Amino acid sequence: MSSLSEADLIEMDSMTSITTMPKNTLIQTPDTYAEGFYFVKKGTIRLYTLTEEGRQFTLDILKEGNVFGEMNGISLGTRSRE
Repeated sequence: MSSLSEADLIEMDSMTSITTMPKNTLIQTPDTYAEGFYFVKKGTIRLYTLTEEGRQFTLDILKEGNVFGEMNGISLGTRSRE
């Protein structure tokens, strides 16, 4: 984000909203789809998939500054590989 101009940051700010999620909130599961990008401003996010046995398998732990989500065919860690 440091490479964006001030005008770009102002435009991005007008198109986004900040939402605080309580700890242990499911934002998205492997079975659901939600279009949008999420910027981790504070805290951690665990990305996981389900094994054939139905157990959760952690793919990554995201921290402050990471981005995830998908929009218009661009996926950043949220969709299963088929």
